[in-house]
Amino acid sequence: MVTVLLIKGQSQYDAMRYYIDEVQIGFRLAGCNTIVLDAMEKSYPFQCEEIINSGMRIDFIFDYNAINMGVKDELVAKLRNAYYVTYLCDHPVAHDGRLKNIDERAIVFVCDALYEEYIHQYYSNIKYVKYIPLSGSYSAKLIPFHDRSIDVIFTGSYMKPEDVSKNVLLGQDGVLKKFIGFMAKDIIQNPKQSIDMCLRHAIDCFGIEVSKEEFNQLAKELFFIDRYARDYYRDQVIRVLVENDIQVHVFGNGWETFESPKRSNLIIEKGNSYVARKAVANAKISLNIMPWFKAGFQERIASAMLSGTVAVTDGSTYIDENFEDGKELVIYSLENLEELPGRIKTLLDNEEMAGQIAAAGKERADRELTWQHRVFEMLDYIQESIGRIQTGSEEIGTVLQIPYQRKQSRLMGMDAIKGIEELLEILENIRKFDVIDVCDLEYLYQRFLSLFLKIKANFPELAINRFVYDFMMGLNEDALSDGIDFFVMECMKFQSNFLRVENKELSEENENLRKVNEGIRLEWENISRHENEIVIKKIIQNYSGSKDSEILEIVSRIKERGWITTYNQKFADKYAGAGKDIIVYYDEKCNMHFVDWYGKRMYYPKGYSKENVVAHVNFARMEQDCESPHCYLGKDFDINDGDIIMDAGVAEGNFALGAVEKAKKYIL
Repeated sequence: MVTVLLIKGQSQYDAMRYYIDEVQIGFRLAGCNTIVLDAMEKSYPFQCEEIINSGMRIDFIFDYNAINMGVKDELVAKLRNAYYVTYLCDHPVAHDGRLKNIDERAIVFVCDALYEEYIHQYYSNIKYVKYIPLSGSYSAKLIPFHDRSIDVIFTGSYMKPEDVSKNVLLGQDGVLKKFIGFMAKDIIQNPKQSIDMCLRHAIDCFGIEVSKEEFNQLAKELFFIDRYARDYYRDQVIRVLVENDIQVHVFGNGWETFESPKRSNLIIEKGNSYVARKAVANAKISLNIMPWFKAGFQERIASAMLSGTVAVTDGSTYIDENFEDGKELVIYSLENLEELPGRIKTLLDNEEMAGQIAAAGKERADRELTWQHRVFEMLDYIQESIGRIQTGSEEIGTVLQIPYQRKQSRLMGMDAIKGIEELLEILENIRKFDVIDVCDLEYLYQRFLSLFLKIKANFPELAINRFVYDFMMGLNEDALSDGIDFFVMECMKFQSNFLRVENKELSEENENLRKVNEGIRLEWENISRHENEIVIKKIIQNYSGSKDSEILEIVSRIKERGWITTYNQKFADKYAGAGKDIIVYYDEKCNMHFVDWYGKRMYYPKGYSKENVVAHVNFARMEQDCESPHCYLGKDFDINDGDIIMDAGVAEGNFALGAVEKAKKYIL
């Protein structure tokens, strides 16, 4: 079976990172095994090294925008049997340096048919190049068209055209300033021409002779004209709508600087890329303003159609040849923007017609406009070009794990923690924007499981909570609140497990123990027991010769009992089996248990049983026992009335509740 190694990189709004997730599914559906590496992870160089040294057969390396060619990449250089496949989401000159590093093993896919011709002409080192249209991503939940709360939405950033124009001409003078000014004016007046056509027109008008190499260099240095054209028409399209009293919801950076007498019709939304995708699926119309792809397609169009939203876009030769205006999407002209408000109002006033276009668009997109469809198109071209792969296999490919040696555990632990933080951030953004639904939580938990499986290959002692897993797999709206709590608890537990990775020596000893017991699947309790033995051994070894009586007492008790806890002093014995006097109350309004602590309510998380609460309260009592080494207060240090208290950590809040009455100010 063919194995494809996919590389995630950085991209605006994480668009291409989502593409990798979608493309991986496509390769697996085609019968390919896949491995995904994240170039943004701290352990990425180590992961590459492990793949190279493992001897794994890698048939293809896949990325976007040739990110593996940014420097002399060892992964591509050393995996000599692998073909390098990249998809360019921009004009080739935007990645000129990377493309020049590509050798004969490369296959380049482009997002505009004109770029295919451009690469053939100006990058002779690239033998295989093919236009494959951009595609979109599904929303988590399909909302019936008539139930959608947003009329018009646009996702993308904004810059004032006048600011862009100033930047374009900044520092220029003489003939060059006139040349750039000519191009900027020409591309606005003739928006059907590509940036290459605009440059060629300017060269001809100024009577300049340039070689192939010089033309490509000029195209690279003057590519900001492309950006200017995009920003100019983005402003004009949105402006003509809001100034004709059409409300437009926008996601993206910079919209706070948009100025208009009808500025109130521009609704600036906040949220990450996932929230924006949800919003598109809750909109009747998704507006697209094409990047300067004059023979291409755009992700915003495909995502809108997949979400059952009416895609309204300016045209290109590809769009005009492959879609009928008003059937599966709506096509407007940059040259006749005055017509756009009327067309938008007609769609909003005639919901039945708009719904029919949306439904036809979704049917078309489901049938041929996903990244999975694009993967099959890519594989067909690869097979046609190099004869390396057979498509059409009925067998589904597997997500492979890298055979790691556990020598970079700390880095991998940091990556795992970062991954969990990203999931929690998505959750928080959804909560802020809208009511979270089951589809959202299913998406987050599936990503959690993917992260777990990746880490599991390197930390076999980790385990997921089977109860939580079964609960999440059968989740429904009635249990959504509990599902959120369980998900957060799992994420926090996952993070805390990796804090142990900071102790390198302990990690290495755990690994040695794992190797001794090879073939046995250790449960978490067994790992903890082994760790306990290791720690006891080291305590006895290092502290038996101490002259400190307190230390010797602790060592003696550990030897006697054969186990170690947080508090090993004699005072802790009085808390063993204690807690029968602790009364646990239940607040039905917030569905949480609490206890009375210094006359105030101390709440515990949802899902905690009474037994859990009693155990926690008993431990808090032990922690602040006057004989405890962790006790904050004593005869030499106490809180007086009017003191300012800073509590770093807070924990359950037990200390704060006991001290707050005395404090002038309490900082948590």
